[in-house]
Amino acid sequence: SVLSSCTEMSAKKNKKTLRQLRISFKKTKGFDRNREVIPLAVSETIKYLIDSKGTEEEGIFRLSGKLEEVQIIKKRFDKGKTVELSQVSPHTVAGVLKLWFRELPEPLLTFELYEAFLAAIRPDELKTRVEYLKTVINSLPVGNRAILVVLLQFLHLVTLKSEQNKMSAQNLAIVFAPNLIIPSNQTYEKILCDSDIVNNLICTLIIYYPQILENQPLPPDADDLPITNQPTLVPLKRKESKDDMHLKKSRPKSSITELRSRSKSIDSSSTPFITNKPTGPSLKNKSMVNDSSSTK
Repeated sequence: SVLSSCTEMSAKKNKKTLRQLRISFKKTKGFDRNREVIPLAVSETIKYLIDSKGTEEEGIFRLSGKLEEVQIIKKRFDKGKTVELSQVSPHTVAGVLKLWFRELPEPLLTFELYEAFLAAIRPDELKTRVEYLKTVINSLPVGNRAILVVLLQFLHLVTLKSEQNKMSAQNLAIVFAPNLIIPSNQTYEKILCDSDIVNNLICTLIIYYPQILENQPLPPDADDLPITNQPTLVPLKRKESKDDMHLKKSRPKSSITELRSRSKSIDSSSTPFITNKPTGPSLKNKSMVNDSSSTK
């Protein structure tokens, strides 16, 4: 029958797609930068976290999941296999998403555009920064840009739940920045010197995702929103787990992984949350704004 023929064709197409994904992963060790395909490790984890209301979990992306589960699930996704996530902790699923970006051989924002992104975030006027960021993002390979759009849309959604999850755009930037953008000259001095502006960049991309990638107008008072140099810190209730201790002991010491390990350190329960309450004077360069104000 026509129905059975269509079903067979669909099954063959799905098998072909999975085979292409596996081949693509082997060639690129992550994704094909020349195709607008969202890897399973990105699409499935984000879908689960939205559907399961994992975006409302306190400390999502900051508190550690089960390290062994994270690695097993990540490997299955890398092989183009689907994973049943319904019985998995949201923190573990969030850990899979972070690990996928951390283990890319080249960061999502690419080595070649590192300086361009940093230059785009330096102007004082927010409108100028937004226009510059649009230009640089459009210079990314189509595969990188497609993944970035999906990720920023999702992280922006997470900030809208910050009252419940305690994860502001600043907190998310600290977690994700070392996994998304790294200089090709991976010296400790370079990484340390640029850390503030890199966090500033990712924070701006998260907060102003609608304006940068959906062409929505900027809020009229966007440049006047308060930010702080010395945020108020709130300690976590969660005790350090065995997985947290294992992460600390196994953390590599080389310069490139030292920056990425900073995002892992955000997972440890000894690090307090950054709240949205300003405690100091506004900065002259108002490039990173309080994310709670973006939800008003």
